[in-house]
Amino acid sequence: MKKNKPKPLYAVFYYDRRKLRLLLAFNLCMLALLIIFGQAVFYPLIPLGLLVILLWFVATLAAAHVYFFPQKLILVTDDEIKIDRGAPLKWRNVREAEELIGRQRIIVLKPVEGYRCRLTFMQRICQYSRFTAFSIPLYAMTESDQEKIREIVAAHTLFNRQPKNDQK
Repeated sequence: MKKNKPKPLYAVFYYDRRKLRLLLAFNLCMLALLIIFGQAVFYPLIPLGLLVILLWFVATLAAAHVYFFPQKLILVTDDEIKIDRGAPLKWRNVREAEELIGRQRIIVLKPVEGYRCRLTFMQRICQYSRFTAFSIPLYAMTESDQEKIREIVAAHTLFNRQPKNDQK
C-alpha cells in the first residue's frame, strides 16, 4: 500500500494584517455608533434596527476572526500553487502569467487551453472575466510578499510584468 507523501512546501503567504486591522477597527466603530445612535435612527422600525445591529455584530466577529487567526492567501509547492481556498493549479498547466495594473494590482495565471479542474463557486464566477479563475491579489499582500511571489511566478512560468495598453 502506497502512502501519499506530503508535497514539499515552497512558500506560504498570508493576507496583510494591517489592512485587516483597519477593517476590524471600522467594524468596531460602526457597531458602537449603531448601538449608541440606533434607537434615534431606527425609532419607528425598532425590529429592523435590531436586525441591522445583529448583522453588523456578526460582521465584526468575522473581521475579528480573520484578524486574530491569520488567513492563508497563497500556498506554493514545487508542483502547484493554491490561491486562497481555490482549487490548486499545477505549474505545468500554467501557460503564462501577467500582472494587471489598474485600481489594484493582480497577477493573472492563465491556464493552458482545455484545462479543466473542479472550481470553487468564486472561481466559477471569475473564470471568464479578465482575471480568470486563478488570480493572485497583490493588493492583499505586504510589499515584501509581493516581490517574493513575483519571483516565484517568474521562476515557474512565462511572466509578463508589463500591463497591456488597453487596460486602464
